[in-house]
Amino acid sequence: MATQGLFEIIYQEHSRRVYALCFRMLGDPTEAEDLVQDVFVLLFRKIHTFRGESAFSTWLHRLTVNLVLMRLRKKFATNGFDRSDYRPGR
Repeated sequence: MATQGLFEIIYQEHSRRVYALCFRMLGDPTEAEDLVQDVFVLLFRKIHTFRGESAFSTWLHRLTVNLVLMRLRKKFATNGFDRSDYRPGR
């Protein structure tokens, strides 16, 4: 149960920044909200890989960017690239 409380604290402290980054990169509030959930699920699975060589927020930022980029690659591979689809920070 202590782990659950820790992840709740991490979510409360970092979810707004993660959302802002996702929204800035994707330009779609609904998709950004979905990615926030995905980021924190991935965080739960990957937390053991955090080595403490950088700030936790830096590591989480990189995790978020990588997940958004993977989503964009998948989206563009499936639908083809159309510049009108990609408008970060609309």
